[in-house]
Amino acid sequence: MSPENLSLSSISDRLIKKILFLLMMCSQLLSGQISEAEKSALISFYQQTGGADWIIPWNLNDAPDRWYGVQISKNTVTALRLNGNGLKGDIPSTLASLANLRELDLGSNNLSGEVPAVIGSLTNLNKLDLSNNALSGNLSSSLPMHLEDLALGDNRFDSVDVAGFLNFQTKLKHLDLRGFKLSEIPAAVSSLSGLESLDLGDNQITNDVSALAGLTNLRRLSLSNNRLTAVPQELPASLTDLDLSKNPLSDYSNLRRLARLETLNLSGNNLQQIPGEISALTGLFHLDLSVNALSGNLSALGNLQRLQQLYLHNNRFTAFPAELQSIKSLA
Repeated sequence: MSPENLSLSSISDRLIKKILFLLMMCSQLLSGQISEAEKSALISFYQQTGGADWIIPWNLNDAPDRWYGVQISKNTVTALRLNGNGLKGDIPSTLASLANLRELDLGSNNLSGEVPAVIGSLTNLNKLDLSNNALSGNLSSSLPMHLEDLALGDNRFDSVDVAGFLNFQTKLKHLDLRGFKLSEIPAAVSSLSGLESLDLGDNQITNDVSALAGLTNLRRLSLSNNRLTAVPQELPASLTDLDLSKNPLSDYSNLRRLARLETLNLSGNNLQQIPGEISALTGLFHLDLSVNALSGNLSALGNLQRLQQLYLHNNRFTAFPAELQSIKSLA
């Protein structure tokens, strides 16, 4: 090949590389762009929830893809994750403009008032976290259908609303109803056949948990701080993680049915001795027996050879329990 051809070939290669580089840069710039309607909605949301006082505020001079908690995919907002970021006031109705939103996490803030009905118009939403705020009002008409992950706990919603909105949530996998002042588990829960985790802590539930009996996919369940006096017989055998802490339990006989348990929390239950049924749970690797009145023999733990985490603080032991030396997995 002549020197002239070599030179032309070299120039051509460099030109192609420059063009490819420019195309890549343009693609990256465009990926952070959203419509003016979505951008205006985000700015309005920011201003109406006290954005200047957020823990991590936005610089409105930056592109939206650099705003904390905003996820953009294919030039549209698909997620807004602002958990624990100091938001306050009502939830703005401008969220209706984010039609492609798949995840909305506003948990652990200072939001109040009712959940706006426009939330129900976000038909692409599959995860909604409004937990740990001061929200109130009726939920039946303000939630989109077909959610997979719904967290509403620790608010001021009325428990009578629960059945109304659960009847339309046929795809739920994760549900948080902590602190709803429930005296019983809503019957509508029994139809949530795909449910994998359920938080019913800080309610007033007694021993009837029959609504859970058919939930064969349920893995994680919290009934912490309720009014259970016995481990319910209806608990699904599929459970791997169970929290029964802070209950006035006196009958633990049904624990032995839960052979798949890996994590068990019995803290704050005024236990004076370890229930013998625990010895049958040989798959346990996490056991919390803290804040009880234990002082004596721990031989019931001897079979738990997979146990890796054991919490015994705030009991009445005066010396290190010798029985624990036989559990080699704790070493």
